[in-house]
Amino acid sequence: MIKELMRDAFDVNASDIHLTVGLPPMFRVNGVLRQAGEEPLRREDTYNMAMELMDDRRRTQFLDNGEADFSYEIENVCRFRVNVFKQSNCVAAALRLISNNIPSFEDLRVRLHTRNTDDPVEIERRLKNARGEVQKIDRYQYAVVNDNLELAFAQLQSIANAEKHRTTRFHPHISEN
Repeated sequence: MIKELMRDAFDVNASDIHLTVGLPPMFRVNGVLRQAGEEPLRREDTYNMAMELMDDRRRTQFLDNGEADFSYEIENVCRFRVNVFKQSNCVAAALRLISNNIPSFEDLRVRLHTRNTDDPVEIERRLKNARGEVQKIDRYQYAVVNDNLELAFAQLQSIANAEKHRTTRFHPHISEN
């Protein structure tokens, strides 16, 4: 059920999915919440959907702390930032859709303005900073763009290890330590 909801959210260009016991699943589309079904979610619905998204490590984290934050990917479609938490002794979740397609600056501007979470001056400041970062990319051999810190760190470690191996292979006088 949850993966179908996630695909539906992608299809309607939703930015978020909200799962709360007693309400139908909700999508945020262009800053407005709308129902993504008629049936209110039951305790077991939200619990089962959340458990389906979590690996053993995240399940343990959730059961120990009452909250878990992680990313989830529907391969070749999109990714979600997921926050599973306890709400009124039930499991609830908020999922933020992260498209695999890099938006243009104009698409990003429109998305940020329709979200209604930041004032226009802050949005323009963020866009200006992002443009500056993109312009610096040509100076580097690699660029890692990722909202998941653990995954970004793993990618950077992989790049560093590959570079270290490449360097010592072609320049044996450089120590591997």
